[in-house]
Amino acid sequence: MLWDLLESQNYPIVLDDLWSSQVLDVLSSHFPPSNPSRVLITTRYLEVAQHARSQVLVIRPLDRVDSWDRFLKKVFRVTSTTQPAIKLQSGLEELKEAVLDKCHGSPPTVALFGGLLSRKQKTQELWNQVLQRITQHGDDQSFYLLLLSWSYKDLPFYLKSCFLYGGLFPEDDEINTRKLMNLWIAEGFIPTRGEETPEEAAENCLEELIQRSLIHY
Repeated sequence: MLWDLLESQNYPIVLDDLWSSQVLDVLSSHFPPSNPSRVLITTRYLEVAQHARSQVLVIRPLDRVDSWDRFLKKVFRVTSTTQPAIKLQSGLEELKEAVLDKCHGSPPTVALFGGLLSRKQKTQELWNQVLQRITQHGDDQSFYLLLLSWSYKDLPFYLKSCFLYGGLFPEDDEINTRKLMNLWIAEGFIPTRGEETPEEAAENCLEELIQRSLIHY
């Protein structure tokens, strides 16, 4: 039925954020080859794009200066990297090259990595631990997935519940934040402190997930 429908019409189709060539093969088998319509594929992996055997447009990544600037702003939660709190940090220069080599100028990876470290105490011991962990991880392509795993494990239990609750919504769907927070409250996920209302606590949880780049707002 789908084949017949596509064969009789012109259409644009966007396959966003494909992660594997195998998935591309499965999806492509449902597109009639004789139809002049166009399929646009986005992916963060060059081999997936090349597997499509069509024109490939490579989006230029962030340069190393911009990547490091964005990383520091995210880690220290500042708007300028010239602030003394950053300049006085020791151990950052040793970490710099390893971070840039792993992130490859990818804005989502830079933001996720910086968001993870933004909740940590900024000490020489932290930078050494981070440097050791990322240099032990040899596969750069799966580094983003590793960061997701680290970021999830680093969440307090109630934020893990809030984060996983997002899986009930369709992928890439826009979610009404007020509805989401009310659902968190109804499920009993949100702890309150002192005179804090459940709504205020839910807003703090949402802001925390946004700061960690686990939710895009």
